Amino acid sequence: MLGSSFLDLFAGSGAVGIEALSRGARQSHFVEINRQACSIIRENLQATGFADQAIILNLDASKGVNLLARQQLKFDIIFVGAPYDSFELEQVLLKIAQEEILVPGGILIAEHRKQHLLLEEYGSLKAFRQANYGETVLNFYSVGDK
Repeated sequence: MLGSSFLDLFAGSGAVGIEALSRGARQSHFVEINRQACSIIRENLQATGFADQAIILNLDASKGVNLLARQQLKFDIIFVGAPYDSFELEQVLLKIAQEEILVPGGILIAEHRKQHLLLEEYGSLKAFRQANYGETVLNFYSVGDK
């Protein structure tokens, strides 16, 4: 994670992106549609001393991916923590693959409820691992073979 660029989609409180920064990520982008949550992310970044390494976008995840792609940004690690059972999760995975914002060799982590089964492939994203934690599942994807 040292020196990586990190993207936290559906960021909520920003805990995942802040954790990435605490583990050595160079920069973290936070995309969150809820204004109040964005304020909380800002407060949490100030409290942890990582505000200068973060960019917060108050947008829905798909629009955030579009904007980041237009800015020609690419990420080493992308965490997608959509609300459980959200139809947006798979749409965003396809959008990420289409816009090619995950660097070759990068990792995308999709968090979801175990009853919400994800595909092995979304465009260029290919699943290479799955971890189960009770009701929560993390699917790991990369571009091509990992």
